[in-house]
Amino acid sequence: MKKLLSVSTSIDQPGLLQNLVEKLATKRISYPPLHRRISKDLRTVETASTETFMAGTLSLNEAASEGDQVARTPFITQFLFTCVQENEDSYRLTWCSSLS
Repeated sequence: MKKLLSVSTSIDQPGLLQNLVEKLATKRISYPPLHRRISKDLRTVETASTETFMAGTLSLNEAASEGDQVARTPFITQFLFTCVQENEDSYRLTWCSSLS
């Protein structure tokens, strides 16, 4: 019989993580010109990235029995967060990826 598992994560201190990413997003780069048209269809895009450690807990649960945890493991790993500014608007978080 196959068992279905659900995977979930919780992040320790999400406010601190949000603060780091927001500081990245409001960073101004002074390489002129910030936004210029390369061709009719292409424009430059400003990017900013930061590496930071993130701590949390990874949980595996059986889908059939709610509340029963199969495994619960704490983790600390590095993540790379990247923000993009496509025009004069503010930066927006585009992606993040684990570096482990």
